[in-house]
Amino acid sequence: MLDERILFQMIVKLLDENEGHAIFTRHAYLRMKERSISVPDVYEILRNPTYIKKESESKDKKFVEKYNYRVMGKFDWSVVISVHYPDNIIVITVID
Repeated sequence: MLDERILFQMIVKLLDENEGHAIFTRHAYLRMKERSISVPDVYEILRNPTYIKKESESKDKKFVEKYNYRVMGKFDWSVVISVHYPDNIIVITVID
């Protein structure tokens, strides 16, 4: 597993290189709507995490055995992302 600091730097670099944007799955948008979580709040967590850990479980075959992480921040919920370095970050879901 990557060092947490290096992973944080990769996330910020990918966001910066993609004009501050990540790719959101349909599932992520549905969960965000259910939980009243905004896109800016997701980016707040991605840019200012308090904790990042490896997330090994995924029901979606596209994300099995990928670099998936749970990112936590100042909110009571977390973001699960898949890092596709050097191309982009995919927001898989938000969990409360």
